[in-house]
This record gives sequence, C-alpha cells and structure tokens, in this order.
Amino acid sequence: MTISVKQEVTLRKMEVASSQIYGQAELQNGVARTIQVLRDKHATLGFAESCTGGLLASTMTQVSGVSDVFMGALVTYATYTKADILGVDEQTLAHYGPVSTECAKQMSEKALMLLKVDYAVAVTGLAGPSGGTTEKPVGLVFISVSGIKSAQDSKDSETNDISTVVFQHEFGAKTAREDIQRAAVIEAHKNLQQFITENI
Repeated sequence: MTISVKQEVTLRKMEVASSQIYGQAELQNGVARTIQVLRDKHATLGFAESCTGGLLASTMTQVSGVSDVFMGALVTYATYTKADILGVDEQTLAHYGPVSTECAKQMSEKALMLLKVDYAVAVTGLAGPSGGTTEKPVGLVFISVSGIKSAQDSKDSETNDISTVVFQHEFGAKTAREDIQRAAVIEAHKNLQQFITENI
C-alpha cells in the first residue's frame, strides 16, 4: 500500500483567553471524549511528545481498558531524538527549529507511520520558564494532528493520503511551566477531536 504525504502545511492559529483555566475536570472530560470518538470510529491513536514529556500519553493510560484505541507514544525531548527516533528531517530542524509548524507536522506524520495508527498527535513547544525568544516566546506550542484518509472513493484503492493540520497556541510567557504543559495536553485532545470531525 502506498501512503502519500502532502507537502503543504495547514496551520491554524488558536486564540486562548488570558483568563482561561485548564482544570482537572476539563482534562478528564477531554480524555473521555477522545476515547469515545475513537471507539465510535473503530480507530487507533498514537502520540509524539516533546515539551509535554509523556504527559499526554499518561492521560490515556490512566483509563482502564484504553488499549483498544491507544497504541503508544514516542517522547522525543532532545532535538536529535526527533531526527534519530522519529525521522524528522535534519534540514527541517536546522532551518525551522524543533519548535515550529514544520517540525510538528513531520513529528505527527512520522509517528502515524511508526506506530501504525489511524491518528497521531504531536506536541512541541516552549514550556519555560527559560528558552523563549521574541520570535518564539515561552508558552508557544504547536500541536499537529495527522490522520490516514482512505482513498475509498479513488480509482486507486492502494493509495492512502496523510492529512495533517497544525494548531498554534500561545499560552502566555507568564504562565507556569506545569500549567503550559497541562494546557497543551487539554488542547491536544480538543484539536484531535476537531480534526476527526472536520477532516476524516
């Protein structure tokens, strides 16, 4: 079977209210919705995480019996692991950096193929408190969602297309590190659900 990857990047800049509070209840509700959406579609999910360091995966594994939809995650925190483990292009990392639309896109697409899942979510960003710049401030997070779109309506049934949308979030430089990570995880579940509803 041939898998086709689109080169263009679909980027959505998401607005987050400064008063937005990401609590435990919202997180649990988001996880429950993700699991239900996946089960309704008989679909599987995997992650590639950087700044969240496995936190996104842990939200799934805290739920008993979730192995029917959640297959696994790759935590690629250091820049070189994104290339060596995921297979992100080294030129992409050198030119755009690990916190970028382009890197996030490749992370989710590589995770999709490595984990052999229907959907993959990648998270890369700056959780702070150090490391931010004027161009890329602390709180900047890219969440990329990829899915395999079966070409069932196509004449070539042996070809599947990977569809990807990258969501850009800015959670605020004054936000605590753990709050940025929690916010990224909650938004990752929301972005995945939105992607499934609109794209696949």
